[in-house]
Amino acid sequence: MKRLLVLSLALAALGGPSVASAATSRCTPTNADIVGQYRATEDSLRELAWAEMAAFFAAADLGEEPTPREDPATTTAGLRFAEALLELPLPRRAAVKELAANATVDRLGDAKLRRERAFRGLSPTALSALLDADDPTIRANAWWWLATSPRADCVAAKIERARFAIALGDLSRVVENGDDLVFRRVADYALAAFLRRLADAPADTEALLRSIVDAAEGTPEPPRLRAVAAALLVRRGDAPIEAWLEADDPALRLAVALAALDHDRERWQARLIEVAAADADDLVSQGIVDAILDRSGKRSAPAALRTTSHPRLAEAVLRWGGEGDPRAPLPVAQAEPVNPARRGYAGLLAAR
Repeated sequence: MKRLLVLSLALAALGGPSVASAATSRCTPTNADIVGQYRATEDSLRELAWAEMAAFFAAADLGEEPTPREDPATTTAGLRFAEALLELPLPRRAAVKELAANATVDRLGDAKLRRERAFRGLSPTALSALLDADDPTIRANAWWWLATSPRADCVAAKIERARFAIALGDLSRVVENGDDLVFRRVADYALAAFLRRLADAPADTEALLRSIVDAAEGTPEPPRLRAVAAALLVRRGDAPIEAWLEADDPALRLAVALAALDHDRERWQARLIEVAAADADDLVSQGIVDAILDRSGKRSAPAALRTTSHPRLAEAVLRWGGEGDPRAPLPVAQAEPVNPARRGYAGLLAAR
């Protein structure tokens, strides 16, 4: 991860106002569309997130619950949480303590309102203190508020780019409570906030995403940050898709495949069925098949899936339809033709 931290410092040196200089600049709303693209890309990797949580429970002691965890090698924490609270106005401290006590990045119910109560109107100095706090859940919530709140534009503009960039290396683990309970990293939320910060500077956004993809190769798990950055480049329409479909990182292969399907389904669907047949990672193969069938529906499923005799694809189709054993490995990947054969599987889709 040292390479990513070096990248972060280099990106920070490219420019962006300091806290002092930005304090005098005009505050204007930013385009938050990029955050929606980010979230759609993250959601496309939910199978990987589920697998990580399943691995946790398989190794956990009886009754053990998923909890946040500081990563000593990459954490951006520089202040004790109690010290960071001293930078906040007294009326806000209780709301921030409530977020910390919840120990999750909550996306359900009134979670958005609770974040607003905690962070709205804080000075750049106060918010920066929370971004330095030795509580990964607080750091993640603060970054997510910067990424999503319409009231965050002014304070985000007054925080140095270096702070956003360095946080991309923070692999401290947090628990996100949304449609599912999953692990995320502080870096995931920092990336969303940085993309929001750069929303009106497309060239800088492009440079950031490309630098993440290049610099994160070979860094420690989890590799989702690189996968998300690559997929966002695909969605923007300028990326080496074929090369990335052959990458060593299964998260990147899956993210790029699903982004290509969304970006130009007519061009990439047949190629991605071939990838699903040949990819050695079950999550990649199943993820591609699921995405194609989810988009096409049972009546319009491509023939290469609907009537395939390819063992790996046929089993993936079964599982999409709710049959088969999702815990068992898929049949071994085979880089063989996946054109429809005489033995069909059309009936597998009828019960969907």
